[in-house]
Amino acid sequence: ASASFLGSSLSKVAPMYFVLTLQNLHPLVQVSPIIIKVAVPELQHSAILGQCDSPQTVCRLNFLKFSLMKRFSEYLTAIARINRLGNGRQVEWLFHTGMLFSTRDKWWGDFGSRSSAHEGIDITYFRTRPREICRFNDTIIIPAMEDGQIINICDDFLGRTLVVETANHKFAGTRVIYTYAHILPESRLLIGHRIKKNDIIARICDTRKNPQLPPHLHFSCFEVEKGVLPGDLNWNLFSKSTSIAPIHPVFL
Repeated sequence: ASASFLGSSLSKVAPMYFVLTLQNLHPLVQVSPIIIKVAVPELQHSAILGQCDSPQTVCRLNFLKFSLMKRFSEYLTAIARINRLGNGRQVEWLFHTGMLFSTRDKWWGDFGSRSSAHEGIDITYFRTRPREICRFNDTIIIPAMEDGQIINICDDFLGRTLVVETANHKFAGTRVIYTYAHILPESRLLIGHRIKKNDIIARICDTRKNPQLPPHLHFSCFEVEKGVLPGDLNWNLFSKSTSIAPIHPVFL
């Protein structure tokens, strides 16, 4: 799979990056290979993903190679498969630098700066044909990345957020949680419910509250001290507290 810098074909919007290609090698969409290339302005490498700190400054491009961890790539595969995004065709996922973990860039509106570093990764843009860029709408259904238990459901600035304690990460004194944000959770799901990997847990919400932002899934991962009460696990805490540690979703 390869990543390319988008230039003239998207001259009216800020630059974006292809990050992952899902190859249709079998009846089910699978990821192969798991090595990708990302075009990065030479002088603006980030310690996290190598992305530029500002998409407005474009200089000579280098190419970085890094391994995409299996769990996140499988999750994108599941989203594509469950929603039949490719209808048997190859699916490519696209990310503006402002959609990535730890960035302070915005990918909407004036493409300026965020008030704080981004706590996760935003997922919406993809394509299945050259020069045809698609994005999520409010019909997109969201699967669970892993087994876990819902420990809170809270509001966010676009919709609602499911806070899920994962079943596969056990550390003394802490727990690992996933947040699925800007969604409408399935009505059957309540705090305390256990979910399985690939269970349908939500739909993407519409973004009429903020029409500058297209519908998208914000996915975050945090390591949280066990002493933090589940009811306090919300966006007031996630963006400010020293008792939680954001984890890069791509490298789970």
